This record gives sequence, structure tokens and C-alpha cells, in this order.
Amino acid sequence: MQNCLSDTQVQDAQPQSSPYELPDGGGLYLRVLPSGQKCWWYRYFFDREEKDMPFGQYPAVSLSRARERCASAWKVRETGGDPATLLT
Repeated sequence: MQNCLSDTQVQDAQPQSSPYELPDGGGLYLRVLPSGQKCWWYRYFFDREEKDMPFGQYPAVSLSRARERCASAWKVRETGGDPATLLT
């Protein structure tokens, strides 16, 4: 899994008139809302369906912590499970 974002890029991401996403790799991305709120999400496929799973708001959830959560989700997927089970 190749990581693309740096802490500085995440910190410096500015709101725009519509939401946008900054991918980090492996399905992890940062969604930046017009309000300035930044949220980590994980996009994956399970049973041929695209799903998005929230990992929390930045800066409460750092880039490194979001990557740890992404790695945990990948482990669940490798065993054939749905990472959404991590939320329950």
C-alpha cells in the first residue's frame, strides 16, 4: 500500500465551494468539506458493492492513526470479511 499524503498536505488542505477528496492510497482518503471539516474515509469493495467507512475527523484522528485503521481494515478484507464489522 503506497501512501501519498504528507502531514503538511493534510494540515494545509483548504475548503472549497464543494467537497473534495485527497487520496492517500489503499482506499484511504481525506474528505474536505466546504465548512473546513476534514474527515478520514476508507473506500473498498465487499460482495461486489462499493462501500465507504468513516475513520474519524482530522485532527482528532491523525494521518498515522488513519493509516493504522486502514491497515486493520485490509487485514479483515484479507480474511474475506467486511471491514464494517470493525465499527460494531
